[in-house]
Amino acid sequence: MKTVLIIAAVLIVLWFLAALVLFNIACRRARRKPPAASTDDTTGKAWAVYADIIRAGADWFRAQNYENLELKSFDGFRLKAYFLPADTPSPRGVLIIFHGYRSTPLRDMGASVRYYHSLGFHVILPFQRACGDSEGTYMTFGARERRDVKSWADYAAVRFGGGVPIVLAGISLGCASVLMSLGLELPANVRCAVADCGYSSIYGELKSVLKSKFHLPPEPLLGTVNIWCRLLGGFDIHESPIPEIMRSNKIPVLFIHGEADDFVPTRFSRENFEACAAPKELFTVPGAQHALSYMVDTQGYHQALENFLDKYLQQ
Repeated sequence: MKTVLIIAAVLIVLWFLAALVLFNIACRRARRKPPAASTDDTTGKAWAVYADIIRAGADWFRAQNYENLELKSFDGFRLKAYFLPADTPSPRGVLIIFHGYRSTPLRDMGASVRYYHSLGFHVILPFQRACGDSEGTYMTFGARERRDVKSWADYAAVRFGGGVPIVLAGISLGCASVLMSLGLELPANVRCAVADCGYSSIYGELKSVLKSKFHLPPEPLLGTVNIWCRLLGGFDIHESPIPEIMRSNKIPVLFIHGEADDFVPTRFSRENFEACAAPKELFTVPGAQHALSYMVDTQGYHQALENFLDKYLQQ
């Protein structure tokens, strides 16, 4: 009996250690911060096709007269961002765009930032917590990042005044962070949001990745991983499901998703779209893999975005 108990205890310890490893793989920031020259680095075959476009856009941005911003998060981390002022005396507003999981602003927006700036916006490109230049040990899939979104929106409202429209936008994790933030008390001049390829819940995305990428059953593994999320990351994978937030949302949202996305399935954006009580639009791109809708159908993306902004920005 003693031997059985020892074996059982060892197996339990190993199980919790395995869950800790998965938690660190999913949430812990990279141990080595990439050098500035690689902030627009592209990885994976799908991204590599557009590497030259992304790098050219990042090089264009670095040649501009941009400013480095910093603010303190609600839980004490220094968060950094790039700020590129509009080149018109009458800016259209402030566009704050949040990058995706384990990424950087000039990787995810390198191809598009020049276009966004050409629309007449002040552009703010934050580094998400635990990514790039921002402090933080753990990414929380939007649970804490949503409050960082609010912090940047509050910053813009104070700096530019309550009469200047603010547009919140995000891609992947940045998208989920923006959508989750719509359940918080944002500045009154946040006019609309652009949500590119986000998931509908933290649990749903982790479950999808475990099944599709690792061929592992989600339970009881995710339940154990969630213990580490709560203990070390300060969040719960079941908190802030986006459809629930969308049901009481009053801010117009443009949902965008690639139809060939196998990392964050398109159905998540459809779920968020269906639940959204505010004015909404849905634009999907056939053949676009994760976070590549802009590159695959640039013209269609521009048209969908400009039509949306024309309709809702000044309301």
